[in-house]
Amino acid sequence: MSKENVTVAVRVRPVAAHEQAEIGLRCEPSSITLSSGSQFKTFNFTQIIDQNATQQQVFDQTALPLIEDTLKGYHCALLAYGQNNSGKTHTICGGES
Repeated sequence: MSKENVTVAVRVRPVAAHEQAEIGLRCEPSSITLSSGSQFKTFNFTQIIDQNATQQQVFDQTALPLIEDTLKGYHCALLAYGQNNSGKTHTICGGES
């Protein structure tokens, strides 16, 4: 069982070419820093998932531990938030084995 009651994992998409001139992005293991000009804003999360991670890696890091805890008798919930067609269902259900 996780030591945390609530965890927030964020998967960052690559910055598009037309956005690179306007937005700076720095990802650390548990924070994201956005910059625009001389302004910086840092957001903290439990886990940042690398933009190069596969869907299977995302599933293994987020959903699989909850499934294992559920089978041990713990109550768990997984919420996925994001744009339409961005892979939320695939991330929750995993790929075909």
